[in-house]
Amino acid sequence: MEEIERKVLLPREASPLNRYARHYAFTGKGVEAVYVAIYPPSNQGEMGFVTEDWGWRPLTEAETREAEVSDAAWRLRLGEANSRRWHALDSEFPSADDGGCDYVNIGYDPVTKQFLYVECNGPDGRGRPD
Repeated sequence: MEEIERKVLLPREASPLNRYARHYAFTGKGVEAVYVAIYPPSNQGEMGFVTEDWGWRPLTEAETREAEVSDAAWRLRLGEANSRRWHALDSEFPSADDGGCDYVNIGYDPVTKQFLYVECNGPDGRGRPD
């Protein structure tokens, strides 16, 4: 983990390393990782909705509580910014069909000490290879 994080060059569109919750697993290809960008909780600043007429309204107290519960559940699953986790299987990784550079996929060969890939997820990158 330390070796990978010391050597990795994230794509230029990616956030700084400390913005990501980092997930690792040993696979038949070596070490694979998914880095997930974590943003401040929704309750940091005023939250609201865009209305049908393109106006804006603040959340009600009930909607704010619901958003806070949702944020807490996502943080429990994804981890906090700058956190690291080893998983028994890469199938336990958080995943997204898109996500751009909010999800960075990494393959690393610990024998050759070479990166197999470091790419953003989704349309601007290929995602994790099969």
